[in-house]
Amino acid sequence: MSRLLVFGATGSAGKEVVTAAIASKIPVTLFVRRPEAVPQDQHSAITIIKGDYSDIEAVKKAVIDTDPTAIIFTAALPKYAAIQDLNAITVPAIIDVLNENERLNKVRFVYLAGLTAPGKNEPVPFTVKLVKPLLVKFQGIGAQIEDNVKTSKFLYALGDSNPNFQYTLVRMGYVVEGPSIGELKIAAPNSTGASKVVFADVGAFLVKLATDIAGAQNKAVIMDY
Repeated sequence: MSRLLVFGATGSAGKEVVTAAIASKIPVTLFVRRPEAVPQDQHSAITIIKGDYSDIEAVKKAVIDTDPTAIIFTAALPKYAAIQDLNAITVPAIIDVLNENERLNKVRFVYLAGLTAPGKNEPVPFTVKLVKPLLVKFQGIGAQIEDNVKTSKFLYALGDSNPNFQYTLVRMGYVVEGPSIGELKIAAPNSTGASKVVFADVGAFLVKLATDIAGAQNKAVIMDY
């Protein structure tokens, strides 16, 4: 049976991952800084571990204690985080503890990235390159973008050096709140994917990738309807 460990479970995408996992009756553990941010009506269906990504030992302990079959990482670096490479530090720490416990090649790792991060074998789309400076200037997320790029490149390199490592890096563009508008799938090669996706559909898509043994692995994918 699948067992999920979710990082970033109180964010816009992460909370939809939790909702989708509960709906599918998949055991799920959340590693969160603020347990009070998790809806009270979900508490009986999940396990909550209180912790901060900056506490690497707590992160490692959560991985050991939960013994997950899949890890979904949707954590976004806050605009003005004290540690500017938080995800680029936390993700390798997770990989290290999996490796130390001989679980690295037995756990699927799903990382939610953005189109501003380069794909494994394709460049960042031209339109994204145009928008990126505006995002940095007006939304103050330059550090978040760079952290995401570093983390993505780390996963690509690990996948290249260890073909048995099961990972999927999910790239997405413009995402909005709202009711589901359909089931997301992996976009065709050389496609930039859907112009707009809904968080509810993203959550369901990530859970499917994490629990479907025939799903995408060792690659970067873009979502499409």
